[in-house]
Amino acid sequence: MDAAGIAAYAGIAVVATALAFVCYFTGLRHLPAGTVGLIGLLNPVTGVLLGVMVGGESLAVAQIAGILLVLAAIAASRPARTRA
Repeated sequence: MDAAGIAAYAGIAVVATALAFVCYFTGLRHLPAGTVGLIGLLNPVTGVLLGVMVGGESLAVAQIAGILLVLAAIAASRPARTRA
């Protein structure tokens, strides 16, 4: 593996893993666990959209349907807000 490969591997390890864990556990400190769990369901949506925007991948009907299903499931799973 050359220097560019090592740098890319280190970048993925730090950004995609370490930073994600820091954000996740910081969220747990400030939000209810159920909310953080629902936000975690956005990972595949984020991956697909980043692939389209940054990686130049194409977005097909199946991916759009999957994104809509994930968003609908998150919306349906949110607890109803109660007025104080």
